[in-house]
Amino acid sequence: DVGGGSTEITAFRDGNFRGISVPWGAVDATRALSSDPPTRESVAALRRRISREIAAELARHPEIRAALFENGKEARTNADEWQSPVLIGIGGTVRSVARVLQAHAEYPLPLLHGYGFRRRDLERLAKHVLTRPLKARRRIRGLSSDRAEIIPGGVLVLLTVWEALGAERLVVGERGLREGVLLASRCAEGKAGFAGRMRLFEASARRLRAVFPEGERTREARARAAAALLDALEGAGYGQLTAEERELVLWAACLRDVGRGIDSRSFLSHTLYLLLYGLLYGLTHRERVFFAAVASFSTRKATRKVVKPFAPLLSRDDRRRIVRLGTLLRLAELLGEGGGNIRVEVLPRGKKGATLVVSGMFRTPWLLHTQALEWTKKLGEALGVNLDLELGEVDGSFGRVHADI
Repeated sequence: DVGGGSTEITAFRDGNFRGISVPWGAVDATRALSSDPPTRESVAALRRRISREIAAELARHPEIRAALFENGKEARTNADEWQSPVLIGIGGTVRSVARVLQAHAEYPLPLLHGYGFRRRDLERLAKHVLTRPLKARRRIRGLSSDRAEIIPGGVLVLLTVWEALGAERLVVGERGLREGVLLASRCAEGKAGFAGRMRLFEASARRLRAVFPEGERTREARARAAAALLDALEGAGYGQLTAEERELVLWAACLRDVGRGIDSRSFLSHTLYLLLYGLLYGLTHRERVFFAAVASFSTRKATRKVVKPFAPLLSRDDRRRIVRLGTLLRLAELLGEGGGNIRVEVLPRGKKGATLVVSGMFRTPWLLHTQALEWTKKLGEALGVNLDLELGEVDGSFGRVHADI
């Protein structure tokens, strides 16, 4: 946390945290540079001075070095490779840097929380701001005029901290330590990795779901239907998902109609907006876009238009899976219409064919004979398989509906 008059470095390990404070912040460092723009000699001298002070503090607190090592060890890609630790940056200087980097990269999702950048990005920005006078800095895209005056010192301190800690990447946190302690104690229960992230996500998703509480029974039935479809398709070898993706799809089923709390006629566009920009913890920016696009899926054409601005965050495979899972969600919406617990099987049929056998409680089965057929065809197309649909009513009788592609 680079403040105005000091910088705090806090290390977290096994649920505990220790911190040090260095008496250099954006305001003090900018004043110490004396000239505007500063000379190369003054920049180099100040960086050496700050670096020495950070090293002296770290030497007095070996537990921080140990926490950095654990951070890097957890980030390694295999047993023999150690990665540099990842920093979490909070405070005005970090946010200002992130806004400038987003503006220059034309980043498609204007969220600071969870935005990550690398040291080389900061190095390029440092060269930019440390060689320009105040008047020119005020014209930098994404930089507020009140930050233009002190950004040279802020960038210099932040870059020096990165080098002293041996870090290469930083993720922005818009919340502070108080929010982190509260969320950890109430939601994460000390769990690390994916499990901890999902606990945080679920807690904030439930809060967002309260925007439209009236559809609780419908969303539960839709989620059950989606889970049954996923289980059956994965069991037959179609569309394998990671644990993270499966969790997001089931929550997409729960939150699909959250936009009805704003406008019931055009609720999907509001659902998209709420899931993109609402207060959701635990998701990366890529996961957030993926999740929002699946939850608000209407048609393949409309979704392609929706995700186009976010192309830098999504791979081609991501976009294909959004269509596949969004289509599955539309079918689950129909199959959960009656509110019962449906049962789904996938039976092989020929070389590239299969039959989707769905039985359970359908309050209005006549709706399914047209709409479910249409979405079964589209799901088969997304999966690359010819699908039949076989529906069973409450009494167990079946009616065969063909959906050959």
